[in-house]
Amino acid sequence: MFITPASAQVSLGAGPDLTFNVSVNATVDPITPVGRIAIGAGDLSGQFVSVKFQYTGVTAVNTAAPTPPNFIVVTPATGTTSSSILAPAEVLIGVNQSVAQTLSPGDYLLSVN
Repeated sequence: MFITPASAQVSLGAGPDLTFNVSVNATVDPITPVGRIAIGAGDLSGQFVSVKFQYTGVTAVNTAAPTPPNFIVVTPATGTTSSSILAPAEVLIGVNQSVAQTLSPGDYLLSVN
């Protein structure tokens, strides 16, 4: 994810892309997968800067299909990036099993906002 707001002239980047495989069989007690994402921000000169971030939900990658219920959990949902390349902000991202159990089997491609 890269966002470059024209007014602030700061690029916010996060990665890597994550794939979760989750069982939708209610009789199974799956282990909830969790990923760790580093978040950093830089100005136009390439210097790392501290900026605030906030998780606001998800959007479907396939805009022709309806967006499914939000089954993504992000913690912390808000924070501030570090001005050091050696200490990026990190968030944990995972699947809300209660919501995932209600989904039909299939692939759900989402962008985290």
